[in-house]
Amino acid sequence: MLFDGCHSFPDLSWVFTEPHFALRFAYKKFKSNDTAKIHVNLTSSLLLLNLAYLLNRWIFSLGHLGLCKGIGGFTHYCLLCCFTWMAIEAFQLYLLVIKVTNIYLRHYMVKLCLVGWGFPALVVTITGSMNSYGKYTIMDMANRPTVAL
Repeated sequence: MLFDGCHSFPDLSWVFTEPHFALRFAYKKFKSNDTAKIHVNLTSSLLLLNLAYLLNRWIFSLGHLGLCKGIGGFTHYCLLCCFTWMAIEAFQLYLLVIKVTNIYLRHYMVKLCLVGWGFPALVVTITGSMNSYGKYTIMDMANRPTVAL
């Protein structure tokens, strides 16, 4: 079975991420605050990652290689989106703390969204074109298969 011991962790994370996402939309200064928008995008990528983990077990049980490749690519995309949005949030924090002067960049959020959602799509497209997603077996130290992906 896939993710046998860790199956409840994505479920628990999903439960706590949804209300956080809803509260961010209820935040009154959301329309003018770029930091809040970046945080909403990060939370969205975390929701997608949790969704990918929740769907992973079910799709793996179907045994269809095309679906396994698809969920592998989707999981990879969501994980890269989380890393990219965390890096963007760190960049925003750098601008706020180190570059204290008010810096205006034209179409700032559009550029950040292109990087945050587009760069991972580019990486997954290149990786998928090399036929890297599919069925793999993870071996332990004694060359016994532990998990088949």
